[in-house]
Amino acid sequence: MIAPNDTGAGREWNPYELATPIVREAAGQPLPTPLARSRPADAMPGRRAYTAAQERDETVLASRSARLRAALIDAVLWCIPLVFVLRAVTQAYRMSALGLHMPLGLFASKMVVALVLWAVLAAWNIAWLVQRGQSVGKRLVGIRIVRPDGSPASAARLLLMRGGAFMVINRLLMGIHPLLATSFALADVLFIFSESRRCLHDRIADTIVINA
Repeated sequence: MIAPNDTGAGREWNPYELATPIVREAAGQPLPTPLARSRPADAMPGRRAYTAAQERDETVLASRSARLRAALIDAVLWCIPLVFVLRAVTQAYRMSALGLHMPLGLFASKMVVALVLWAVLAAWNIAWLVQRGQSVGKRLVGIRIVRPDGSPASAARLLLMRGGAFMVINRLLMGIHPLLATSFALADVLFIFSESRRCLHDRIADTIVINA
């Protein structure tokens, strides 16, 4: 069938052409760009990965999972010397149950090994904290402690304010009531879920943890 108003002779009329209009580009004027299908990541709440200071210094906050892994590694390392202490105590208990006495030298040797391991681990952590702002766990995970402006944190800030001050406050609260000390320790952990990802000990020492 031929369209009655079709100027092209012999051209077959297709009724579906009415449903698909042709859009022609105006001369010298490009077609409008399509709308964005999703908002950029920095426009979404909770997705901002930088603070103002970090954007200037191009430093990225360490993820919460990375900090958790580092803390677990440090905890496991500090617990290794306890194995020797527990073995010594267990062995002494079993021997006493049999009516025997554990040689004092054997018991003392296990305790000495535990103390030496603790001393080595403490010296190792202190050296890396002073030089790199990292504990052993943070070093293995690839994160470090710095000031909010990205500058290195001093040894006094790391050892006295970030570690010592937190322990003193916890001890004082423990002397008042154990529940206060427990609440303080819990709050320290929960503060990691703030936008700045700073625990209470980070806020006390005015530090942040970033990717190394």
